Amino acid sequence: MNRTLSAGPRSDGAAACVLLAALCLVGCTAGPASSAGGGSGGGDSGNTNETTDPQDGAPAEDEVRIIFLNESDVAVDTQFYFANEPLDDPGEDLFEPRFLVQAYVGVPGTGIVLAGDESELIRPCSGTTYLGTDGGEFLDPGGQVLATGQRRLLRVGESFDCGNTVIFAYTGAAGDYDSAPPVVDSRD
Repeated sequence: MNRTLSAGPRSDGAAACVLLAALCLVGCTAGPASSAGGGSGGGDSGNTNETTDPQDGAPAEDEVRIIFLNESDVAVDTQFYFANEPLDDPGEDLFEPRFLVQAYVGVPGTGIVLAGDESELIRPCSGTTYLGTDGGEFLDPGGQVLATGQRRLLRVGESFDCGNTVIFAYTGAAGDYDSAPPVVDSRD
């Protein structure tokens, strides 16, 4: 069941990110973001886990591939969070700013995937890996939030295994938006 939630205006920094995405539509070509580098910075909020280039093939047994599909008619801020350490209360702790990943998702450095586009990355995976989205924010061309999807949390060993691909899909059109339940694909 899809639901639409209203939210207030985005911060100036987030609006600037959306403006960057809009400029890319006009003047540059930005395919799915990936990086052979890793570490913190650029929106990775101090989460120092390595990110590898998804073009290298299937994830290794100690990695997890994450794919973001924007199947909606507007841009979406994926609000993707990743932790590779023990968490006392995963439902709250994972969604701390230090675990937010933006640097390698969507339009470089923003975490925003444009309408109809996709992005992917590979992250290290261990017995303490958590993935999630705080729902995703669906954005109009001016950067205003149209809707927020449902929060999703996945834990290694319960929702996925190392070596899997996890797909986060953001869906909807004409004001009816949501984040679909993540799909785990082990056929890599």
